[in-house]
Parts: sequence; structure tokens; C-alpha cells
Amino acid sequence: RGGRRLSPTAYLQAFKDLNRDVRLFMVSVVVSGVCYMGLYFLLINLYLLRLGYELEFIGVFVSTGAFSFAVFSLPAGMAGRRFGSRRPMLLGMGVLMLGLGALSVAAWVPAGWRSAWLIFFCGLRELGHAFYMVNTPPYLMGSTTTAERDFAFSLRGTLTPVAAFFGSLIGGVLPRASAFFFGWAEDDPANYMAPLMLSSLLLLPGLVAVWLIREVATETAEPGERGAMPLGLMAAIAAVSGLFIIAASAGQSFYNIYMDTALGVPTYLIGAVASTGQLLTAVTMLAAPALMARWGYGGTFVRMGLGLSLSLLPMVLVPHWLAAGASVVGVAALMSLSFTALAIFHQGLVPVGWRPAMSGASMMAMGVGWGIVSSGGGYFVATWGWVPFFLLGIVGTALGMGLFWWRFSKWHNY
Repeated sequence: RGGRRLSPTAYLQAFKDLNRDVRLFMVSVVVSGVCYMGLYFLLINLYLLRLGYELEFIGVFVSTGAFSFAVFSLPAGMAGRRFGSRRPMLLGMGVLMLGLGALSVAAWVPAGWRSAWLIFFCGLRELGHAFYMVNTPPYLMGSTTTAERDFAFSLRGTLTPVAAFFGSLIGGVLPRASAFFFGWAEDDPANYMAPLMLSSLLLLPGLVAVWLIREVATETAEPGERGAMPLGLMAAIAAVSGLFIIAASAGQSFYNIYMDTALGVPTYLIGAVASTGQLLTAVTMLAAPALMARWGYGGTFVRMGLGLSLSLLPMVLVPHWLAAGASVVGVAALMSLSFTALAIFHQGLVPVGWRPAMSGASMMAMGVGWGIVSSGGGYFVATWGWVPFFLLGIVGTALGMGLFWWRFSKWHNY
């Protein structure tokens, strides 16, 4: 393994040492972090609330995205095996841009068509997201050397939250600025349209960056060079991935609604909490190469995954925005670390030609897990409340860590 302890200055130098294509790829990471992980995810549920939708529909909307991501993940992996990673990522970025733009103008759609419009373009959005996300681990594996790999993956995990930090910070302020500038009421959905539309338009530089990168030749190995499909490994990683994502889904799908409706927290403060979580994630990811060098990819995944599940405890124990903020920050930071370690772990388990399929299986399972939690979450909370919901998240992810350790304990130092 090429893990090493890197200071921020060493990160800058290591970034300069990466080849042109990896640096261009990181541009797409920054852009998607600002637009999608930051601005869009902060505001979309609050936009739906202002459009008059209840928690149950929002849960269906979120789960539509998650299940769509799951459905399209395997085709995305197949496309990566057939065409290489670049073209599926390019398609994904373009479709994601279209989906975000269409969702932003939902307030202009006639009321009778609005729900169908939201559900359709939520699914289309995740088609694009799946094709981009599934093919990024194989691309990074194929475009870096063994010595560069830990750094490249941790850099991706660092840049995403830094970008999302700025996206969340901007997103938390823009609705209030719109209300002030135009004289609209603070709960007018029009305040959310322009920021969400901006999240679509700003994806264009990322689309151009992916267009400019070159394909990694080793990803398009002939079928005979791949060997038999590693179904046992893929099924085990899929099961672990589906359980692992439960705490993150419980914490991230509804935290803005919880803080808005249950705690009465204003949008700008929700944005500040989310952006703090993203910033801490970036700082934490600076330690990722050292952690993976010390504990291995499997050991890092288990430790960070258990921390992720326990991060929900403050929200369970204390109904205050500071406790909720601590949970949001913890989930964001440990989710990124554990996801990075798992991605490198499962990509190293299989031959090069099966890497896109393994990535697709893992992300499909995460989409299913996220979809189950978010689809039932709205109804569950409406019936039993927030505390049992967050407790289920803790238990689900802890079970995933136990399953991983039981199945892959002999590789825990890998």
C-alpha cells in the first residue's frame, strides 16, 4: 500500500505530481461537490416543504432518487466495462445537469403535473449520478500508480466536502437574500428556485473537464482477461454496503427537515451546520492515507463505520440544534472516510476488468439501503417519531460492520 502521512503542503505538491487527466478529473469532483453535494442537497427538501409537500412525499422523493441510483448502478458498471470509464462519466455529468435544472423549475409546473415531474426528474438525476459515481473508482484505480492511489482517493474525499462546504454556505444564504432583494415572504418557494437552478448551471465546468480527460486503456480488458465473475465477493460487498449506508441515510436524508420542523432552526443556520460538517470532513480526510497505512483499508472501514453509526447518538439523546449539528458533522466526516476505504478495498479484491462491476454492485446496494430508509422514513417518523428512526440507523450500520469483519477478517489489514 502507498499510504503516507501528508500535510496540506504535501497534498499540494502531491496534487501537482498527479498526471493531467487525474487533475482534470478532480475539477469535476470540485464542481459536483459545490453544486450537488452542497447547494442542491441542502435546499431541495426545504424547497419541497415550501411547495406544500408533507414529510411522507419527501420520503418518497428521496427514496425515488436512491432506488433509481440503485437500478442504474449495474448498467453503469456494465457501460464502464464495455466503453471504459470516461464516456459513462461524461454521460452521467450531462444527465445530472439536466435533472437538477428540471427539478429547480418545479414551482412553474402546473400543480396537477408537479408531483409526477418531481419524481421523473429525480429518477433521471440519479441516472446521471450513478453513471458518474460508479465509474469514478475504476477510473482512479486505472489512472494512478500504487504509490499515488491512497493519496488520489483521499484527495477526492477531501475536495468533495471542501466544495460542498462552499455550496452549503452559499445555499444557506441565498434563499434569505432572494426574499430580501425581491420582497418575497420567507416561505415563498420562489426563493429556492434561483439557487437550485444555479446548482445545475455550475456543473458545466465539470462536464468540460470530463470531456478533456483521456480513457484509461486497462479498463477495457477483453472478457477472457477478466476471469470468471467474482459473484461471491460482489454479493458480500453488496450486503455490507447496503447495511453500511443506513446510518448515513437516516442522518443525511432528513436532518434538514428535522432541524426545520422539529427544532425550528432557520435555513441559514442549517446551512452553517451542514457546511461545518463538510469542512471537518475535508480536514479529517487529510489523515486518510495515514489511517489506511496503519489499519489497512478494511480496518479503517470498520473503525470509521462504527464511528459513523455512533454519530447519530447526540440527535437521539438531546433535542437541540447543537446536538443535531454534532450528529450531522460526525456523519459527514466519517461517511467520507469509511466510503473511501471501502472503495479501495473492494476495487483491490477483483481483477481489473471486474472493477466497474464491483463498483456497480456496491453502489447499487447503497442505493437500495438508502432508498429503503428514506422511503419508509417519512411514514416511520410520522408514526413513531424521530428517536426510534435514528436508533434504527445506528443498529443497521453496526450490523454492516459486523458482517464485514466476519466475511473479510482475513483481509482486514489489506
